[in-house]
Amino acid sequence: MVNLTPHAVHLHLTTGEVVTFTPSGVVARAKEIVTAVGEKAGVRIVTIAYGEIENVPSLSGETYEETYIVSALVRAALPERFALFS
Repeated sequence: MVNLTPHAVHLHLTTGEVVTFTPSGVVARAKEIVTAVGEKAGVRIVTIAYGEIENVPSLSGETYEETYIVSALVRAALPERFALFS
């Protein structure tokens, strides 16, 4: 399992064992599209939309042997990718 998040992920098994997945150094992200919509009391107001997903390995014969830990946002944006977990 490859961790595509910037933090360590700790999986607590029912046996009491803890398995840690360290960050791989590659972070899967949804590209942010920031649009300024105004200003209030000197504070810029923006909306954020999410676009293209970046840094997820291509889908080539994906199996459960190739599994990836990603953010919930990335997983939700790629529902056809069954080997993404968050």
